Amino acid sequence: SFLRHAGFEDAETLGFPDTRIYPYRASRVETEEVRQRRQQLVQAREYFDQALELNIKDENARTNILFWMGWIDYVNSDFEKALLQWEQIDPLYSNSDPVLLMARGNAYFYTDQQRAALGNYLKVESDFEREVLEVASQDASTKEQRYYLLTLAAVYNNIGAIYEKEFLELKQRGGNPQELKELEKNALLYYYNAVDTAHRVGHDHEIARTNLNLAFKNGNDTEREPLIDDWISPVLYSLRNEL
Repeated sequence: SFLRHAGFEDAETLGFPDTRIYPYRASRVETEEVRQRRQQLVQAREYFDQALELNIKDENARTNILFWMGWIDYVNSDFEKALLQWEQIDPLYSNSDPVLLMARGNAYFYTDQQRAALGNYLKVESDFEREVLEVASQDASTKEQRYYLLTLAAVYNNIGAIYEKEFLELKQRGGNPQELKELEKNALLYYYNAVDTAHRVGHDHEIARTNLNLAFKNGNDTEREPLIDDWISPVLYSLRNEL
């Protein structure tokens, strides 16, 4: 099935399966099994495209199909095509679903639309910080709390990456030292928050830790590419119980 090839086995994990598939990178070594899964996903996209031509009336089914088609484009690193698919999704989901907001934020990041990416990330940050406070009395080991905190860790890291990227671009243009200092401070703060938030559920956020170790270490290096946490669940959070 599509969800099996996408790496989503158990709805109880709230979107954190063990077998993940990431946007394709030539520098990332992939197993034959992952390459075969990518082929199966491309085939699934063709079936979804055919299904859309049937004018599906069920709004949830149509939303899922549009998201999945964009998700397949996303994991194949066709970020502009993914964004075009997701633009067709009802604003009811596109303006509130954390999975879709993170997906769009990442796609905007990879297409150098930093301000658009930041807008999506800040929405998730605001919503999930509120959710964490509301369930603060619960044990942090619960699956729901774990989902909120790991998503927050991802969004903190990605916001930090935007600030670092803006720092690098401004530095290359010979920007104002005070603005550079502010961007550096914001980036490091968000990276630290990502590491700390992940630790609250016993998780080592390797991406944020790597960013902390490498960011702002070489004053003349404007070629560094900050790393974002770019895994996206193949299931919309709002519709996870509909599958």
